[in-house]
Amino acid sequence: MKPIIFLSGLLGELTLIELISKNLNFDIVTNRKNSLRKRDTGDISAYSNLINISIIDTANKDTLLSVQNLSKYDFILTIDWPKSFFKDLENNLSIPIYHTHPSLLPKYRGYSAITEQIQKGVEISGLTIYKESDEIDAGDIIYQNNIPIEHDDIPATFMKKVSDEIVNFLYNINTIAEFTPRIQEYKLASYTSRIRDQDHLVDFSQSAIYVYNFIRSFGYPYKNSFFYYKDCKYYIVSAHLDKWYGKYGEVGEIISTDKEYIEVALGSGTILIVDINSDDAKITSLNTLFTVGDRL
Repeated sequence: MKPIIFLSGLLGELTLIELISKNLNFDIVTNRKNSLRKRDTGDISAYSNLINISIIDTANKDTLLSVQNLSKYDFILTIDWPKSFFKDLENNLSIPIYHTHPSLLPKYRGYSAITEQIQKGVEISGLTIYKESDEIDAGDIIYQNNIPIEHDDIPATFMKKVSDEIVNFLYNINTIAEFTPRIQEYKLASYTSRIRDQDHLVDFSQSAIYVYNFIRSFGYPYKNSFFYYKDCKYYIVSAHLDKWYGKYGEVGEIISTDKEYIEVALGSGTILIVDINSDDAKITSLNTLFTVGDRL
């Protein structure tokens, strides 16, 4: 079996690195760095000396994507690639399009699957590879396997496990390609919403485990969660659970500080915020910036 792989983003880059490490040579297509959908995802084109990569502008479907050129492959596999990209080509293609998705479909269909699963404390997620369909993430499943989400996973660490499973699929492609597609159970489907900027705001009235999951769900490579303090917006890069439950102060109250952390009271329990960024202030030691007794 000879696929052509369209990939972008951190998940695409991690998959590419794993392919190279296992000496698996597939033809790769990626988009120009300035058209990447997520921040800080690296320059996939930098690997072009190690594997065959074609670089395109997703806004301009040039001759590389002609039906004639694609027909020499057995199928198209997309990894974090815009699903709308093939809409004007799919009816003329003689090969199937398979998409990858970081959940056990039909659960968590949609754009924000990783974030929502981490927020909800999902312990067993997975990789699903499925056929192109008119409805979002609803095509017949050709491959699916479980992947755990650990209590300290952020999107990047979970993506690494997803990328490893994608490579496992490609490594065994001659066997897996013979699997019979199965229809998704519509009654089990759930959907995620596209996340807006204000959805990243931390609600300190929630429980410690909720806040902890919320913060890590917006870890690298996504835009971090944030809070406001003295009219300044601060982004939480990382945090740790401290006290899991109980009342230790008013909601959002800073109850202790150190050079390397601030401890914040929640609706139940506390959390240690250990790494913070800001667009407005240079952050050195946290105990000089934040005052015990103030509220976030």
